[in-house]
Amino acid sequence: YIGHILSTLSDHVQSSRHFEEFCRYTT
Repeated sequence: YIGHILSTLSDHVQSSRHFEEFCRYTT
């Protein structure tokens, strides 16, 4: 269960980092 939370959290971090790079690229 904890591993599932950690994996979900890491997925959120990766997607947010992707989003930051995307915004930085478009501006």
